[in-house]
Amino acid sequence: MLGPPTSCVLTLALIDERTREETGLTCQIRYHVMNGADEFIILAHHYENACYRWKTGDRFRNDIEGKWWFGVVEQRVPFDPQFPDSRFNCLRCRYDTGDEATMSPWELQKLDKRRTPKTVGRSFCQLSDDEIRALQYEPRPAEWHRRDRDSECQRIAQCIEQLLRVPEAPPFNGVVDPTIYPDYTSVIAYPTDLAKIRSRLGALFYRRMTALQWEIRQLARNAEKYNGPNHKITDSARLFSETLLTVTSNKDVED
Repeated sequence: MLGPPTSCVLTLALIDERTREETGLTCQIRYHVMNGADEFIILAHHYENACYRWKTGDRFRNDIEGKWWFGVVEQRVPFDPQFPDSRFNCLRCRYDTGDEATMSPWELQKLDKRRTPKTVGRSFCQLSDDEIRALQYEPRPAEWHRRDRDSECQRIAQCIEQLLRVPEAPPFNGVVDPTIYPDYTSVIAYPTDLAKIRSRLGALFYRRMTALQWEIRQLARNAEKYNGPNHKITDSARLFSETLLTVTSNKDVED
């Protein structure tokens, strides 16, 4: 990494644990992006699944870049003696390769005896499509307005596909060209466009409808911040944003 670490500010919306609806409260986390830093923001469902009490001698598998790597838990010890109940980096593990690592419970998965290397000493195997999907977030009904997430993403992506064909769409159908607008990324902290939103819908990137709606609104916010409130591109961005927000709010809209 060249230059100083990137400073990021992440705003988290607090949700009701029972209803999964936003409470209206938020908190901010400021951190530096650095290579090799431990993950410290953990998705709730990964943390909940990590409640399994790993013991010395337990075999595990770990997903690293689309492959299962296998190993054994050698010791459970607090990472920081001041916080003996913390699960962060509390497991000392050894991979079958001989490499040692200090890990957190949410990084480990229980073994599936049907999916272990047949050759002794082989340390990894490729994740199957079903295993990849099983690791993904499983949305709750309230998070998608009591609708099916997969079909909603497909419906909204199809609407975006139609919007990309209108004459005003070209400024929003891809990443802003830095050779034409070299200051864009210094002005806009979170660039987005219609093609990116469509691609993310196809990948089931959004865990809840409110996250999708936030990015749709960001399309108009970015245009106004960079071009000013009275620019024609800003007017088009507002129109696209309002149209898509209507689509997300009305499940009967398909074109």
